[in-house]
Amino acid sequence: MSRRLGKYELGEELGRGGMATVFKAHDTALERDVAIKVMHPHLQESEQARDRFAQEARAIAQLRHSNILEVYDTGEDGGELFIAMELLTGPTLKQFVELHGAMPTEVVAAIGMHVADAIQAAHDKGIIHRDIKPENVLIHDNRDIKLSDFGIAHIVGGEGFTRTGQMIGSPGHMAPEQIEQGISDERGDIFGLGTTLYFLATGELPFEGENAPHTLRRVMDVDHTPAHQARPSMGRALADRIEHCLERHPANRPPSAKALVGQFRTLLESEEVPNPKATLGAYLRDPESIATQLKEATIQRELQRARVAHRRRNHAEVTRACNRVLSLDEHNTDAVDIHRKSSNMGLQKRRLRIALLLLSVGCFSVILWRFTQGAHQIPAPNHSPAGTPQLPEAQVAGNNEGAPPPTNLSAAVSVQGNDPKPTVAASNEMTSVVRSRPRPSTARRASSNQPRTVRFQPEPQNISISVDDGPLQAFGPSFSSTTLAPGRHRFRFVGADQCCKEQTLVRGIPPGPGTTVISPRLEYRPGGLYVEANRHAGVFIPAMGLRGSTHSVLTIPFHHQAPGRYQVQISEPGGVTRAEYVELLAGKVSQLRVSLAEQ
Repeated sequence: MSRRLGKYELGEELGRGGMATVFKAHDTALERDVAIKVMHPHLQESEQARDRFAQEARAIAQLRHSNILEVYDTGEDGGELFIAMELLTGPTLKQFVELHGAMPTEVVAAIGMHVADAIQAAHDKGIIHRDIKPENVLIHDNRDIKLSDFGIAHIVGGEGFTRTGQMIGSPGHMAPEQIEQGISDERGDIFGLGTTLYFLATGELPFEGENAPHTLRRVMDVDHTPAHQARPSMGRALADRIEHCLERHPANRPPSAKALVGQFRTLLESEEVPNPKATLGAYLRDPESIATQLKEATIQRELQRARVAHRRRNHAEVTRACNRVLSLDEHNTDAVDIHRKSSNMGLQKRRLRIALLLLSVGCFSVILWRFTQGAHQIPAPNHSPAGTPQLPEAQVAGNNEGAPPPTNLSAAVSVQGNDPKPTVAASNEMTSVVRSRPRPSTARRASSNQPRTVRFQPEPQNISISVDDGPLQAFGPSFSSTTLAPGRHRFRFVGADQCCKEQTLVRGIPPGPGTTVISPRLEYRPGGLYVEANRHAGVFIPAMGLRGSTHSVLTIPFHHQAPGRYQVQISEPGGVTRAEYVELLAGKVSQLRVSLAEQ
Protein backbone atom coordinates (compact mmCIF):
# COMPACT_ATOMS: atom_id res chain seq x y z
CA MET A 1 0.00 0.00 0.00
CA SER A 2 1.42 3.37 -1.03
CA ARG A 3 2.02 6.09 1.52
CA ARG A 4 -0.09 9.24 1.34
CA LEU A 5 0.44 12.85 2.42
CA GLY A 6 -2.80 14.75 1.93
CA LYS A 7 -3.84 14.34 -1.68
CA TYR A 8 -0.44 13.03 -2.74
CA GLU A 9 0.48 9.37 -3.19
CA LEU A 10 4.21 8.91 -2.59
CA GLY A 11 6.27 6.73 -4.88
CA GLU A 12 9.98 6.08 -5.28
CA GLU A 13 12.62 8.09 -3.45
CA LEU A 14 14.43 10.55 -5.72
CA GLY A 15 17.02 11.99 -3.37
CA ARG A 16 17.97 12.73 0.20
CA GLY A 17 19.53 15.86 1.73
CA GLY A 18 20.47 17.18 5.14
CA MET A 19 16.95 18.43 5.85
CA ALA A 20 14.51 16.39 3.76
CA THR A 21 13.89 13.43 1.47
CA VAL A 22 12.43 13.97 -2.01
CA PHE A 23 9.89 11.48 -3.41
CA LYS A 24 8.17 11.15 -6.72
CA ALA A 25 4.42 11.50 -6.05
CA HIS A 26 1.08 11.67 -7.80
CA ASP A 27 -1.41 14.49 -7.25
CA THR A 28 -4.72 12.60 -7.09
CA ALA A 29 -6.77 15.79 -7.40
CA LEU A 30 -5.08 17.26 -10.48
CA GLU A 31 -3.88 13.94 -11.92
CA ARG A 32 -0.27 14.92 -12.40
CA ASP A 33 3.09 13.74 -11.19
CA VAL A 34 4.96 16.00 -8.80
CA ALA A 35 7.97 15.93 -6.51
CA ILE A 36 7.34 15.93 -2.76
CA LYS A 37 10.00 17.12 -0.32
CA VAL A 38 9.30 15.67 3.13
CA MET A 39 11.15 16.90 6.22
CA HIS A 40 13.23 14.30 8.07
CA PRO A 41 11.38 12.94 11.14
CA HIS A 42 14.23 13.71 13.56
CA LEU A 43 14.06 17.42 12.57
CA GLN A 44 10.34 17.75 13.18
CA GLU A 45 11.01 18.59 16.85
CA SER A 46 13.31 21.50 15.97
CA GLU A 47 11.40 24.76 15.70
CA GLN A 48 14.30 26.33 13.83
CA ALA A 49 14.36 23.52 11.27
CA ARG A 50 10.58 23.74 10.78
CA ASP A 51 10.79 27.51 10.25
CA ARG A 52 13.62 27.07 7.79
CA PHE A 53 11.68 24.44 5.85
CA ALA A 54 8.62 26.68 5.69
CA GLN A 55 10.77 29.60 4.53
CA GLU A 56 11.91 27.61 1.50
CA ALA A 57 8.31 27.15 0.43
CA ARG A 58 7.52 30.84 0.88
CA ALA A 59 10.69 31.85 -0.96
CA ILE A 60 10.13 29.73 -4.07
CA ALA A 61 6.41 30.43 -4.17
CA GLN A 62 7.19 34.10 -4.85
CA LEU A 63 9.31 33.30 -7.89
CA ARG A 64 8.18 32.78 -11.47
CA HIS A 65 11.09 32.18 -13.80
CA SER A 66 11.76 29.63 -16.53
CA ASN A 67 15.01 28.60 -14.84
CA ILE A 68 13.65 28.28 -11.28
CA LEU A 69 11.90 25.20 -9.91
CA GLU A 70 8.18 25.89 -9.45
CA VAL A 71 6.39 25.21 -6.12
CA TYR A 72 2.81 23.99 -6.34
CA ASP A 73 1.74 23.46 -2.76
CA THR A 74 2.83 23.19 0.90
CA GLY A 75 1.20 21.40 3.78
CA GLU A 76 1.36 19.24 6.89
CA ASP A 77 -0.12 15.81 7.44
CA GLY A 78 0.20 13.94 10.72
CA GLY A 79 2.91 16.31 11.88
CA GLU A 80 4.96 15.84 8.70
CA LEU A 81 5.82 18.98 6.74
CA PHE A 82 6.04 18.71 2.95
CA ILE A 83 6.43 20.82 -0.18
CA ALA A 84 4.90 19.79 -3.53
CA MET A 85 7.02 20.94 -6.46
CA GLU A 86 7.50 20.64 -10.18
CA LEU A 87 8.86 17.19 -11.03
CA LEU A 88 12.17 17.46 -12.82
CA THR A 89 13.64 14.60 -14.78
CA GLY A 90 17.20 15.32 -13.68
CA PRO A 91 20.05 14.73 -13.28
CA THR A 92 21.82 17.54 -11.39
CA LEU A 93 24.68 19.38 -13.05
CA LYS A 94 27.10 17.66 -10.68
CA GLN A 95 25.87 14.22 -11.75
CA PHE A 96 25.99 15.22 -15.42
CA VAL A 97 29.61 16.39 -15.22
CA GLU A 98 30.65 13.30 -13.26
CA LEU A 99 29.18 11.20 -16.09
CA HIS A 100 30.28 13.19 -19.16
CA GLY A 101 33.24 15.27 -17.99
CA ALA A 102 33.94 18.99 -18.21
CA MET A 103 31.66 21.00 -20.48
CA PRO A 104 32.61 23.08 -23.54
CA THR A 105 33.07 26.82 -23.08
CA GLU A 106 29.92 27.66 -25.02
CA VAL A 107 27.77 25.40 -22.81
CA VAL A 108 29.28 26.72 -19.57
CA ALA A 109 28.65 30.29 -20.70
CA ALA A 110 25.04 29.46 -21.65
CA ILE A 111 24.41 27.86 -18.25
CA GLY A 112 26.09 30.82 -16.56
CA MET A 113 23.80 33.24 -18.39
CA HIS A 114 20.61 31.30 -17.50
CA VAL A 115 21.50 30.70 -13.85
CA ALA A 116 22.63 34.32 -13.39
CA ASP A 117 19.28 35.45 -14.81
CA ALA A 118 17.46 33.17 -12.33
CA ILE A 119 19.57 34.51 -9.45
CA GLN A 120 18.77 38.08 -10.48
CA ALA A 121 15.04 37.23 -10.51
CA ALA A 122 15.37 36.02 -6.91
CA HIS A 123 17.37 39.09 -5.90
CA ASP A 124 14.71 41.33 -7.41
CA LYS A 125 12.26 39.74 -4.97
CA GLY A 126 14.64 40.29 -2.06
CA ILE A 127 15.63 36.61 -1.88
CA ILE A 128 19.27 35.54 -1.52
CA HIS A 129 19.76 31.83 -2.27
CA ARG A 130 22.99 31.32 -0.23
CA ASP A 131 23.63 27.78 -1.55
CA ILE A 132 24.39 28.02 -5.26
CA LYS A 133 26.17 24.81 -6.27
CA PRO A 134 26.02 22.18 -9.06
CA GLU A 135 23.83 19.88 -6.94
CA ASN A 136 21.14 22.58 -6.78
CA VAL A 137 20.85 23.09 -10.55
CA LEU A 138 18.84 20.34 -12.21
CA ILE A 139 18.42 19.38 -15.86
CA HIS A 140 14.86 19.01 -17.10
CA ASP A 141 13.79 17.01 -20.17
CA ASN A 142 17.37 17.15 -21.53
CA ARG A 143 16.71 20.65 -22.74
CA ASP A 144 16.64 23.09 -19.84
CA ILE A 145 18.09 23.79 -16.39
CA LYS A 146 16.32 24.77 -13.16
CA LEU A 147 17.69 26.38 -10.00
CA SER A 148 16.30 24.65 -6.91
CA ASP A 149 16.68 24.20 -3.15
CA PHE A 150 16.03 27.57 -1.54
CA GLY A 151 16.07 25.83 1.86
CA ILE A 152 18.57 28.25 3.42
CA ALA A 153 17.54 31.32 1.45
CA HIS A 154 17.55 34.64 3.24
CA ILE A 155 14.64 37.00 2.65
CA VAL A 156 15.86 40.59 2.89
CA GLY A 157 13.96 42.33 5.69
CA GLY A 158 12.68 39.04 7.09
CA GLU A 159 13.70 36.90 10.04
CA GLY A 160 16.96 35.05 9.59
CA PHE A 161 18.42 31.98 11.22
CA THR A 162 22.07 33.00 11.64
CA ARG A 163 21.91 35.84 14.15
CA THR A 164 23.64 33.75 16.82
CA GLY A 165 26.62 33.18 14.57
CA GLN A 166 25.55 29.88 13.04
CA MET A 167 26.67 29.56 9.44
CA ILE A 168 24.70 27.37 7.08
CA GLY A 169 25.77 26.31 3.61
CA SER A 170 28.00 24.00 1.59
CA PRO A 171 31.67 24.42 2.60
CA GLY A 172 33.16 24.41 -0.91
CA HIS A 173 30.71 26.97 -2.29
CA MET A 174 30.22 29.49 0.53
CA ALA A 175 31.66 32.97 0.05
CA PRO A 176 34.49 33.95 2.44
CA GLU A 177 32.35 36.56 4.16
CA GLN A 178 29.67 33.93 4.78
CA ILE A 179 32.27 31.80 6.57
CA GLU A 180 33.75 34.70 8.55
CA GLN A 181 30.56 36.54 9.48
CA GLY A 182 27.81 33.95 9.00
CA ILE A 183 26.02 36.27 6.57
CA SER A 184 26.32 37.32 2.95
CA ASP A 185 24.48 39.48 0.48
CA GLU A 186 23.73 39.12 -3.22
CA ARG A 187 27.44 38.95 -4.05
CA GLY A 188 27.68 35.73 -2.02
CA ASP A 189 25.41 34.12 -4.62
CA ILE A 190 27.78 35.39 -7.32
CA PHE A 191 30.67 33.63 -5.54
CA GLY A 192 28.63 30.40 -5.48
CA LEU A 193 27.94 30.78 -9.20
CA GLY A 194 31.68 31.15 -9.74
CA THR A 195 32.45 27.86 -7.95
CA THR A 196 29.68 26.16 -9.96
CA LEU A 197 30.97 27.38 -13.32
CA TYR A 198 34.53 26.44 -12.35
CA PHE A 199 33.30 22.89 -11.74
CA LEU A 200 31.42 22.75 -15.04
CA ALA A 201 34.42 24.06 -17.02
CA THR A 202 37.14 21.96 -15.34
CA GLY A 203 35.39 18.94 -13.83
CA GLU A 204 36.88 19.86 -10.43
CA LEU A 205 35.83 22.10 -7.55
CA PRO A 206 38.07 25.12 -6.95
CA PHE A 207 38.17 24.58 -3.17
CA GLU A 208 38.54 21.02 -1.93
CA GLY A 209 40.16 19.95 1.32
CA GLU A 210 40.72 16.84 3.38
CA ASN A 211 37.72 17.73 5.53
CA ALA A 212 35.17 20.51 5.97
CA PRO A 213 37.42 22.82 8.07
CA HIS A 214 40.29 22.43 5.58
CA THR A 215 37.94 23.26 2.72
CA LEU A 216 36.66 26.33 4.54
CA ARG A 217 40.25 27.46 5.16
CA ARG A 218 41.00 27.23 1.43
CA VAL A 219 37.87 29.24 0.63
CA MET A 220 38.85 31.97 3.09
CA ASP A 221 42.32 32.13 1.53
CA VAL A 222 40.88 31.82 -2.02
CA ASP A 223 43.46 29.05 -2.39
CA HIS A 224 42.79 27.46 -5.77
CA THR A 225 44.30 26.83 -9.19
CA PRO A 226 43.23 29.67 -11.52
CA ALA A 227 40.63 28.55 -14.03
CA HIS A 228 42.78 29.20 -17.12
CA GLN A 229 45.55 27.03 -15.66
CA ALA A 230 43.19 24.24 -14.61
CA ARG A 231 41.87 23.98 -18.19
CA PRO A 232 43.51 26.29 -20.78
CA SER A 233 41.15 25.17 -23.56
CA MET A 234 38.24 27.09 -22.01
CA GLY A 235 39.80 30.36 -23.17
CA ARG A 236 40.74 33.42 -21.15
CA ALA A 237 37.38 35.17 -21.64
CA LEU A 238 35.45 32.52 -19.68
CA ALA A 239 38.30 31.98 -17.20
CA ASP A 240 38.45 35.69 -16.42
CA ARG A 241 34.72 35.84 -15.72
CA ILE A 242 34.92 32.84 -13.40
CA GLU A 243 37.88 34.33 -11.52
CA HIS A 244 36.00 37.65 -11.27
CA CYS A 245 33.20 35.83 -9.44
CA LEU A 246 35.72 34.19 -7.08
CA GLU A 247 37.29 37.41 -5.82
CA ARG A 248 38.04 37.36 -2.06
CA HIS A 249 36.34 40.69 -1.33
CA PRO A 250 32.69 41.16 -2.36
CA ALA A 251 33.33 44.67 -3.73
CA ASN A 252 35.73 43.20 -6.31
CA ARG A 253 33.17 40.77 -7.75
CA PRO A 254 30.64 41.65 -10.51
CA PRO A 255 28.20 44.24 -9.11
CA SER A 256 25.12 42.11 -9.81
CA ALA A 257 23.91 38.91 -11.42
CA LYS A 258 22.34 41.07 -14.13
CA ALA A 259 25.79 42.38 -15.06
CA LEU A 260 26.97 38.78 -15.41
CA VAL A 261 24.09 37.99 -17.76
CA GLY A 262 25.32 40.73 -20.10
CA GLN A 263 28.93 39.54 -19.86
CA PHE A 264 28.02 35.96 -20.74
CA ARG A 265 25.86 37.13 -23.62
CA THR A 266 28.82 39.08 -25.02
CA LEU A 267 31.08 36.06 -24.59
CA LEU A 268 28.62 33.83 -26.42
CA GLU A 269 28.47 36.31 -29.28
CA SER A 270 32.26 36.24 -29.56
CA GLU A 271 32.08 32.43 -29.63
CA GLU A 272 29.51 32.74 -32.46
CA VAL A 273 26.61 31.16 -30.53
CA PRO A 274 23.49 33.00 -31.78
CA ASN A 275 20.99 30.86 -29.80
CA PRO A 276 22.41 29.81 -26.40
CA LYS A 277 19.22 28.01 -25.31
CA ALA A 278 19.21 25.84 -28.45
CA THR A 279 22.93 25.07 -28.11
CA LEU A 280 22.47 24.10 -24.45
CA GLY A 281 19.50 21.85 -25.30
CA ALA A 282 21.39 20.12 -28.11
CA TYR A 283 24.34 19.46 -25.81
CA LEU A 284 22.20 18.07 -22.99
CA ARG A 285 20.58 15.62 -25.42
CA ASP A 286 23.82 14.50 -27.11
CA PRO A 287 26.84 15.76 -25.12
CA GLU A 288 29.61 13.78 -26.86
CA SER A 289 28.59 14.65 -30.43
CA ILE A 290 27.87 18.32 -29.75
CA ALA A 291 31.10 18.69 -27.75
CA THR A 292 33.06 17.44 -30.77
CA GLN A 293 31.26 19.88 -33.09
CA LEU A 294 31.88 22.81 -30.75
CA LYS A 295 35.54 21.85 -30.40
CA GLU A 296 36.10 21.81 -34.18
CA ALA A 297 34.26 25.12 -34.57
CA THR A 298 36.41 26.68 -31.86
CA ILE A 299 39.63 25.47 -33.50
CA GLN A 300 38.69 26.95 -36.88
CA ARG A 301 37.52 30.22 -35.31
CA GLU A 302 40.73 30.63 -33.31
CA LEU A 303 42.90 29.79 -36.34
CA GLN A 304 41.14 32.50 -38.32
CA ARG A 305 41.68 34.97 -35.48
CA ALA A 306 45.36 34.01 -35.43
CA ARG A 307 45.69 34.65 -39.18
CA VAL A 308 44.05 38.06 -38.89
CA ALA A 309 46.25 38.96 -35.93
CA HIS A 310 49.32 37.85 -37.90
CA ARG A 311 48.42 40.16 -40.79
CA ARG A 312 48.00 42.98 -38.28
CA ARG A 313 51.34 42.04 -36.69
CA ASN A 314 49.68 41.50 -33.29
CA HIS A 315 51.95 38.77 -31.96
CA ALA A 316 50.29 38.67 -28.52
CA GLU A 317 46.89 37.87 -30.05
CA VAL A 318 48.47 35.28 -32.33
CA THR A 319 50.01 33.57 -29.30
CA ARG A 320 46.72 33.61 -27.36
CA ALA A 321 44.71 32.11 -30.24
CA CYS A 322 47.32 29.47 -31.14
CA ASN A 323 47.72 28.41 -27.52
CA ARG A 324 44.00 27.77 -27.24
CA VAL A 325 44.03 25.75 -30.47
CA LEU A 326 46.94 23.64 -29.22
CA SER A 327 45.20 23.09 -25.88
CA LEU A 328 42.32 21.57 -27.86
CA ASP A 329 44.49 19.80 -30.46
CA GLU A 330 48.14 19.51 -29.48
CA HIS A 331 49.13 18.23 -32.95
CA ASN A 332 47.54 21.06 -34.93
CA THR A 333 50.20 22.03 -37.50
CA ASP A 334 48.33 25.12 -38.69
CA ALA A 335 48.62 26.74 -35.28
CA VAL A 336 52.33 25.88 -35.08
CA ASP A 337 53.00 27.37 -38.55
CA ILE A 338 51.10 30.60 -37.86
CA HIS A 339 52.85 31.11 -34.56
CA ARG A 340 56.29 30.42 -36.10
CA LYS A 341 55.69 32.97 -38.86
CA SER A 342 54.51 35.53 -36.35
CA SER A 343 57.55 34.85 -34.15
CA ASN A 344 59.92 35.25 -37.13
CA MET A 345 58.26 38.52 -38.04
CA GLY A 346 58.64 39.69 -34.47
CA LEU A 347 62.30 38.67 -34.50
CA GLN A 348 62.92 40.63 -37.71
CA LYS A 349 61.22 43.67 -36.23
CA ARG A 350 63.37 43.43 -33.12
CA ARG A 351 66.54 43.10 -35.19
CA LEU A 352 65.58 46.16 -37.26
CA ARG A 353 64.92 48.16 -34.10
CA ILE A 354 68.28 47.16 -32.66
CA ALA A 355 70.04 48.14 -35.91
CA LEU A 356 68.33 51.52 -35.98
CA LEU A 357 69.18 52.04 -32.32
CA LEU A 358 72.87 51.23 -32.92
CA LEU A 359 72.94 53.55 -35.95
CA SER A 360 71.39 56.34 -33.91
CA VAL A 361 73.89 55.82 -31.10
CA GLY A 362 76.78 55.87 -33.59
CA CYS A 363 75.61 59.11 -35.22
CA PHE A 364 75.09 60.73 -31.86
CA SER A 365 78.56 59.66 -30.72
CA VAL A 366 80.17 61.22 -33.79
CA ILE A 367 78.26 64.48 -33.28
CA LEU A 368 79.11 64.53 -29.59
CA TRP A 369 82.81 63.88 -30.30
CA ARG A 370 83.02 66.70 -32.82
CA PHE A 371 81.13 69.00 -30.48
CA THR A 372 83.41 68.28 -27.53
CA GLN A 373 86.47 68.69 -29.67
CA GLY A 374 85.33 72.16 -30.70
CA ALA A 375 84.26 73.08 -27.17
CA HIS A 376 87.58 72.21 -25.54
CA GLN A 377 89.85 73.68 -28.21
CA ILE A 378 91.27 76.98 -26.85
CA PRO A 379 92.48 79.15 -29.75
CA ALA A 380 95.80 80.97 -29.37
CA PRO A 381 95.11 84.69 -28.93
CA ASN A 382 96.44 87.31 -31.38
CA HIS A 383 97.36 84.78 -34.10
CA SER A 384 94.10 82.97 -34.88
CA PRO A 385 93.27 82.21 -38.49
CA ALA A 386 90.96 84.59 -40.25
CA GLY A 387 87.30 84.10 -39.49
CA THR A 388 87.85 82.43 -36.07
CA PRO A 389 85.80 84.18 -33.39
CA GLN A 390 87.91 86.14 -30.92
CA LEU A 391 87.18 86.93 -27.30
CA PRO A 392 87.39 90.68 -26.51
CA GLU A 393 90.89 91.56 -25.52
CA ALA A 394 89.76 93.04 -22.21
CA GLN A 395 88.49 89.57 -21.19
CA VAL A 396 91.77 87.76 -21.81
CA ALA A 397 93.83 88.34 -18.72
CA GLY A 398 97.53 88.88 -19.30
CA ASN A 399 97.38 89.15 -23.11
CA ASN A 400 96.93 92.89 -23.44
CA GLU A 401 99.21 95.15 -21.58
CA GLY A 402 96.84 98.07 -22.06
CA ALA A 403 93.90 96.36 -20.37
CA PRO A 404 93.37 97.09 -16.70
CA PRO A 405 93.89 94.11 -14.35
CA PRO A 406 90.87 92.60 -12.61
CA THR A 407 89.76 94.17 -9.34
CA ASN A 408 89.95 92.27 -6.02
CA LEU A 409 86.57 90.37 -6.25
CA SER A 410 86.35 90.18 -10.01
CA ALA A 411 87.25 87.22 -12.15
CA ALA A 412 88.40 86.67 -15.68
CA VAL A 413 85.70 84.58 -17.36
CA SER A 414 86.38 82.57 -20.47
CA VAL A 415 83.34 81.15 -22.26
CA GLN A 416 84.14 78.76 -25.09
CA GLY A 417 81.51 77.60 -27.52
CA ASN A 418 78.41 76.22 -25.78
CA ASP A 419 80.12 75.13 -22.57
CA PRO A 420 77.53 75.76 -19.82
CA LYS A 421 80.21 75.95 -17.14
CA PRO A 422 82.35 79.12 -17.52
CA THR A 423 85.94 78.91 -16.45
CA VAL A 424 86.46 81.29 -13.55
CA ALA A 425 89.93 82.48 -12.67
CA ALA A 426 89.33 83.95 -9.21
CA SER A 427 91.71 86.28 -7.38
CA ASN A 428 93.42 85.24 -4.18
CA GLU A 429 91.12 87.47 -2.17
CA MET A 430 88.05 85.76 -3.66
CA THR A 431 89.48 82.40 -2.72
CA SER A 432 90.04 83.46 0.83
CA VAL A 433 86.47 84.74 1.13
CA VAL A 434 85.02 81.44 -0.04
CA ARG A 435 87.15 79.47 2.37
CA SER A 436 86.09 81.61 5.28
CA ARG A 437 82.38 80.70 5.01
CA PRO A 438 81.09 79.13 8.24
CA ARG A 439 80.44 75.37 8.17
CA PRO A 440 77.76 73.51 10.17
CA SER A 441 78.84 72.06 13.43
CA THR A 442 80.10 68.51 12.99
CA ALA A 443 78.63 67.55 16.36
CA ARG A 444 75.21 68.92 15.38
CA ARG A 445 75.24 67.04 12.06
CA ALA A 446 76.19 63.81 13.79
CA SER A 447 73.38 64.26 16.33
CA SER A 448 70.71 64.84 13.66
CA ASN A 449 71.72 61.67 11.79
CA GLN A 450 72.21 59.42 14.81
CA PRO A 451 70.18 56.16 14.51
CA ARG A 452 67.45 55.61 17.07
CA THR A 453 66.31 52.41 18.75
CA VAL A 454 62.79 51.28 17.81
CA ARG A 455 61.20 48.65 20.08
CA PHE A 456 58.07 46.68 19.12
CA GLN A 457 55.33 45.72 21.58
CA PRO A 458 52.67 44.04 19.40
CA GLU A 459 49.43 42.36 20.45
CA PRO A 460 49.21 39.47 19.73
CA GLN A 461 52.86 38.54 19.64
CA ASN A 462 52.71 35.69 17.11
CA ILE A 463 53.26 38.07 14.18
CA SER A 464 55.93 38.95 11.63
CA ILE A 465 57.19 42.47 10.95
CA SER A 466 58.48 44.15 7.80
CA VAL A 467 60.37 47.46 8.01
CA ASP A 468 60.38 49.76 4.95
CA ASP A 469 59.03 46.97 2.67
CA GLY A 470 61.88 44.65 3.67
CA PRO A 471 61.47 40.92 4.32
CA LEU A 472 59.11 39.76 7.06
CA GLN A 473 60.83 38.76 10.30
CA ALA A 474 59.14 36.81 13.07
CA PHE A 475 58.72 38.83 16.27
CA GLY A 476 60.47 37.21 19.23
CA PRO A 477 63.63 37.23 21.35
CA SER A 478 65.85 37.49 18.27
CA PHE A 479 63.83 40.34 16.75
CA SER A 480 62.00 42.64 19.11
CA SER A 481 63.76 45.92 18.24
CA THR A 482 65.84 47.58 15.54
CA THR A 483 67.74 50.83 14.90
CA LEU A 484 66.59 53.27 12.26
CA ALA A 485 67.76 56.62 10.92
CA PRO A 486 65.56 59.63 11.74
CA GLY A 487 62.68 60.18 9.34
CA ARG A 488 59.47 58.48 8.23
CA HIS A 489 59.43 54.66 8.13
CA ARG A 490 56.86 52.10 7.06
CA PHE A 491 56.03 49.11 9.29
CA ARG A 492 53.93 46.13 8.18
CA PHE A 493 52.57 43.64 10.73
CA VAL A 494 51.27 40.23 9.57
CA GLY A 495 49.68 37.68 11.90
CA ALA A 496 50.90 34.09 11.89
CA ASP A 497 48.70 31.62 9.98
CA GLN A 498 46.31 34.41 8.98
CA CYS A 499 45.17 34.79 12.61
CA CYS A 500 44.80 38.58 12.33
CA LYS A 501 44.07 41.26 9.83
CA GLU A 502 47.25 42.73 8.41
CA GLN A 503 48.16 46.23 9.61
CA THR A 504 50.49 48.88 8.14
CA LEU A 505 51.76 51.93 10.05
CA VAL A 506 53.87 54.88 8.91
CA ARG A 507 55.71 56.54 11.80
CA GLY A 508 58.19 59.39 12.03
CA ILE A 509 61.31 58.49 13.99
CA PRO A 510 62.80 61.59 15.73
CA PRO A 511 66.57 62.25 15.87
CA GLY A 512 68.68 61.94 18.97
CA PRO A 513 69.26 59.27 21.61
CA GLY A 514 66.44 57.32 23.23
CA THR A 515 63.91 54.66 22.23
CA THR A 516 60.71 54.84 20.16
CA VAL A 517 58.09 52.23 21.10
CA ILE A 518 55.59 50.99 18.47
CA SER A 519 52.65 49.01 19.86
CA PRO A 520 50.35 47.74 17.09
CA ARG A 521 47.08 46.03 18.06
CA LEU A 522 46.05 43.62 15.33
CA GLU A 523 42.38 42.68 14.94
CA TYR A 524 41.71 38.95 15.23
CA ARG A 525 40.09 37.30 12.22
CA PRO A 526 36.89 35.39 13.00
CA GLY A 527 37.31 31.70 13.70
CA GLY A 528 34.83 28.91 13.47
CA LEU A 529 33.69 25.66 15.10
CA TYR A 530 32.40 22.68 13.16
CA VAL A 531 30.87 19.96 15.32
CA GLU A 532 30.54 16.62 13.56
CA ALA A 533 28.15 14.18 15.17
CA ASN A 534 26.07 11.13 14.35
CA ARG A 535 22.87 13.05 15.13
CA HIS A 536 21.47 16.55 14.94
CA ALA A 537 22.00 18.49 18.19
CA GLY A 538 22.38 22.03 19.50
CA VAL A 539 25.79 23.58 20.16
CA PHE A 540 26.47 26.29 22.78
CA ILE A 541 29.66 28.13 23.87
CA PRO A 542 28.81 29.58 27.32
CA ALA A 543 31.78 31.98 27.58
CA MET A 544 30.74 33.70 24.35
CA GLY A 545 27.00 33.20 24.39
CA LEU A 546 27.06 31.66 20.90
CA ARG A 547 24.59 29.02 19.76
CA GLY A 548 24.52 26.81 16.70
CA SER A 549 24.02 23.19 15.74
CA THR A 550 25.97 20.17 14.61
CA HIS A 551 27.05 19.85 10.96
CA SER A 552 27.17 23.62 10.47
CA VAL A 553 29.89 26.13 11.19
CA LEU A 554 29.49 28.37 14.22
CA THR A 555 31.29 31.66 13.56
CA ILE A 556 33.55 32.90 16.41
CA PRO A 557 33.98 36.70 16.18
CA PHE A 558 36.67 37.15 18.95
CA HIS A 559 35.49 40.72 19.62
CA HIS A 560 35.85 40.53 23.40
CA GLN A 561 37.51 37.17 23.97
CA ALA A 562 40.89 36.05 22.70
CA PRO A 563 41.50 32.70 21.00
CA GLY A 564 42.05 29.86 23.42
CA ARG A 565 40.53 26.77 24.96
CA TYR A 566 36.77 26.97 25.56
CA GLN A 567 34.00 24.74 26.82
CA VAL A 568 31.45 23.63 24.23
CA GLN A 569 28.09 22.21 25.26
CA ILE A 570 26.18 19.85 22.98
CA SER A 571 22.47 19.69 23.81
CA GLU A 572 20.82 16.45 22.78
CA PRO A 573 17.06 16.00 22.47
CA GLY A 574 15.59 15.07 25.82
CA GLY A 575 17.52 17.64 27.86
CA VAL A 576 20.85 15.81 28.00
CA THR A 577 23.83 18.19 27.83
CA ARG A 578 27.35 17.05 27.04
CA ALA A 579 30.42 19.26 27.72
CA GLU A 580 33.60 19.16 25.62
CA TYR A 581 36.66 21.41 25.42
CA VAL A 582 38.16 22.60 22.18
CA GLU A 583 40.90 25.02 21.10
CA LEU A 584 39.29 27.91 19.19
CA LEU A 585 41.70 29.63 16.80
CA ALA A 586 41.51 32.96 14.98
CA GLY A 587 41.25 32.68 11.22
CA LYS A 588 40.67 28.92 11.33
CA VAL A 589 37.77 26.53 11.72
CA SER A 590 38.23 24.11 14.61
CA GLN A 591 36.66 20.68 14.36
CA LEU A 592 35.06 18.63 17.13
CA ARG A 593 33.83 15.07 16.66
CA VAL A 594 31.31 13.64 19.11
CA SER A 595 29.28 10.46 19.25
CA LEU A 596 25.80 11.03 20.64
CA ALA A 597 23.51 8.42 22.11
CA GLU A 598 20.90 7.06 19.73
CA GLN A 599 17.27 7.79 20.50
